[in-house]
Amino acid sequence: DVVAWPSDIVNFDSCKINTVMCCWVTDRKINDDDNNGNCKGPYPNRQGPEGSNCVDSDPADNTDICYSDHGRSPNANHVQAGSYSIYPGDEEGDTHCHGFIFADDDNDDSAVHAANNLFYVSMYDHLRNRGYVRSVPGSPMCGCLEQMPTVSRGDCTQTDIQYLYKFDVVGDQVSATVSGRKVNF
Repeated sequence: DVVAWPSDIVNFDSCKINTVMCCWVTDRKINDDDNNGNCKGPYPNRQGPEGSNCVDSDPADNTDICYSDHGRSPNANHVQAGSYSIYPGDEEGDTHCHGFIFADDDNDDSAVHAANNLFYVSMYDHLRNRGYVRSVPGSPMCGCLEQMPTVSRGDCTQTDIQYLYKFDVVGDQVSATVSGRKVNF
């Protein structure tokens, strides 16, 4: 099924450059064998730094945060425009960012399934499968790129659609209809 774009949520109401990104700073799921963060099991007996029990474990680090302009996302930080958080060097610690792009054409598969991709990236792949939580301070966890912190890089997910067709032959006439689709990320 095609998921509706959450345009009623301010983080997604106008993606001017058709790019969405999510960033996480904490890992809360045991990841013993997949290199997706440093929360190691088994818990509840595992005691991390200061007894955190994976509460403050780090995600797999794939980026450096340059800065966060709080004026880009005032609903995420409740701070007046003109304030910034600047992260020189690797001061921000381990951070993981992941996003996707979609076409201007509303009929393009990437645009039709943009909300499906948003759900996959934010909720399924990163929250459920990897256990990533907590946003970069002063920024939304996910949003249109123009609202997110400036980072050195981010991973990207592509949406691949496979259409299934039903062909009917009546006499010398052949007709085809889309009977379903498979969406892969």
